[in-house]
Amino acid sequence: YPQAEISTGSVWNTLHSDEGNKVSADDFGFIEALIDLLGEDSRIDTSRIYVAGYSNGAAMAYQIACHLNDRITGFVVHSGNFPLEEVVNNEYPCNIAGETPGLIFNGTADMTRPLEGIPTYAIPVRDGAQWWAEQNNSVNMTTTQDGNVERTIYVSEAGTEVQLFIVDGGGHDWFNFDVDGLPIDQFIWNFLSKYKN
Repeated sequence: YPQAEISTGSVWNTLHSDEGNKVSADDFGFIEALIDLLGEDSRIDTSRIYVAGYSNGAAMAYQIACHLNDRITGFVVHSGNFPLEEVVNNEYPCNIAGETPGLIFNGTADMTRPLEGIPTYAIPVRDGAQWWAEQNNSVNMTTTQDGNVERTIYVSEAGTEVQLFIVDGGGHDWFNFDVDGLPIDQFIWNFLSKYKN
């Protein structure tokens, strides 16, 4: 598993701009170089590269899916916010190359990565899910409630899904509940593995 620079306290550099950034490591370049290196191995299926993360790692997963979109097939984020950088003077736009499936899990009681986002850093969670749905040109949205979990599914005409799970009372967690009768990790793999570039 890729690890953020240890000398920075294992904090990913999730922004291109220095403004508001805690660290200066080129983590976008690091992940791209890692994908290039792994792609040299004939056993690696580069049409099935998925990215996942938790907390600061979730922000990095969002950003990698956004800025290295032509290399990434899908993403999963737990307890994270999307630091969608404002595009000014054509700087730092997301390079969306195609529809991108994603799973987003957040809790209503997460004070570290709150649903309402982080001012000057990251957008609200629901806005992030909506943003990805719009990139996919989603044509359908359904919301259901199962116990304390609200699930919203956005679907494109081609069938690409972005699913948002809001856990009422959920904290800053990598969540562990069943989805569609499956343990969450199995659900995640089943969801991602049906997609390829």
